[in-house]
Amino acid sequence: MATSRTALDGMRGWRTTRIINTYDSYGMVATTDDVGDVSATNQEVCYRYTYARNTTAWLISYQSRVEKYALSCAQTPATADDLIGDARSNQRSGWLRRGLK
Repeated sequence: MATSRTALDGMRGWRTTRIINTYDSYGMVATTDDVGDVSATNQEVCYRYTYARNTTAWLISYQSRVEKYALSCAQTPATADDLIGDARSNQRSGWLRRGLK
């Protein structure tokens, strides 16, 4: 978990933000839960990572997909509207990014 504090201008105090990562069995990031400003609600963004692994060749860190959801990683996406970004990659042609919203 990473927490950062930023001083706001005009002596308005501090903004505290938080990011929480989970890791898979290979030690790679599986999800990133970007909480945003901890004093505000409905700012959560979840990133879910998928990897194209070839364990025989020891290729384990290549991401094949990154999905971005407009909710916390603790929540299960209920509709297609929860998905706000989707990027896919293969080893031949690189990244295909699709910003949905």
